[in-house]
Amino acid sequence: MEIIDDNGNSVRKEADILEKWRTDFFNLYHGGNSEQFDSDHYNRSKVHKILLEQNMNYPLYEPNAFINGNIIREETSDIVMHAKNKAACGHDQIPYMVLKNPVIIDALHNHFQWIFDTSTIPSIWRKSMICPILKDYNTDARDPMNYRGVSLLSCISKLYSALVNKRITNYLENNDKLVDEQNGLRRNRSSELNELNIGIDISDRKLSALLYADDIALLAKSENDLQLL
Repeated sequence: MEIIDDNGNSVRKEADILEKWRTDFFNLYHGGNSEQFDSDHYNRSKVHKILLEQNMNYPLYEPNAFINGNIIREETSDIVMHAKNKAACGHDQIPYMVLKNPVIIDALHNHFQWIFDTSTIPSIWRKSMICPILKDYNTDARDPMNYRGVSLLSCISKLYSALVNKRITNYLENNDKLVDEQNGLRRNRSSELNELNIGIDISDRKLSALLYADDIALLAKSENDLQLL
């Protein structure tokens, strides 16, 4: 095993290699001023929570029963049984395969309902194992910053997230809450090439634009010219 240090020197000592990986990824995830970031994020979340609670105390507030109703066992069972058995597990080392026993599903259902009622999650769900994947095989594999850190989370935490996400997604889809141009992360839609032809008037001249999901825009005088780009 070998890495290069900040000065470009080769390092082969295992303890130094592990420390270099730990330091680089710690700085990557925490940024230059982690205390300020954490404080700002906490304060914004706290204000948002207070506003939500005030809204719920409003006399005319109508709770969303579809999203906030009790979790039924079928919801939990459906999420668990559709999980991929070969998916990597997280810090708790519990794979999806062992969770598909009916007795375990009952336990998960009760556990998820308790989390849903109390807004409290297990502390182990905050931990993950980082699996480094080389971003570009043409770069130096000895530099930790040339790797993308893929976090392996607890399978149970991902099941709960999937359950909540399914509720919210179904509500938005069934009640037509999403604009038609929103294709990303929607069933039977693709954001690979999200095209939208629009006309733009600039100084009495009409331009056609082709907008992509990755924010690249092509401009032309007409739709025919646009096809030639």
